[in-house]
Amino acid sequence: EHVEKAADLGSAIHNACEVYALNKEVPTDAKLLGLFEPWQKWFDENVERIGSIEQTYVHHEYGYAGRVDMVALLKGIGWAVVDFKTQKVKRSAKGEAKPAFYETWPLQLAAYRQAVLVSGAKHVTGLVSVVIDSVQPGPVHVKQWTDVDYFGSFLAAVALWKYVKGYDPVPPGLSCERPELN
Repeated sequence: EHVEKAADLGSAIHNACEVYALNKEVPTDAKLLGLFEPWQKWFDENVERIGSIEQTYVHHEYGYAGRVDMVALLKGIGWAVVDFKTQKVKRSAKGEAKPAFYETWPLQLAAYRQAVLVSGAKHVTGLVSVVIDSVQPGPVHVKQWTDVDYFGSFLAAVALWKYVKGYDPVPPGLSCERPELN
């Protein structure tokens, strides 16, 4: 029950972020608004331009797709793939926020970035995770991932997954050339 409620709240926060990014509407629910406002402040201070919000990108050559939270031009970073994560942010004994940034996150972001690039986008270089506390309102926590071949690690994980599952999403003989962009 707790997991289901947390997932519902995470979905509600993601939806509120999407709605705000598209048309600047804020949630009316008081609890949701309290958790959303720190993200809104970060968004207003850092997002210069939006390329896409909650869009699915496909990488035909490697046989994967993903729904990307946001591709945006960020102050001080440039064009970036941005992923919003909600979590119960832990606190130190002094009450300092200690968000968890998991080592798999930049692999997902790098895969998204490659799919965005093959869609025809240019200059998308940044990989950014934004953690929103799902329990206690407070500032969002932002991490820019740099200096590692995250996409190579993602491809290695995909190869292992294909081996373990005995599955390849790209059937033999299927052309994997990317479709022409409109």
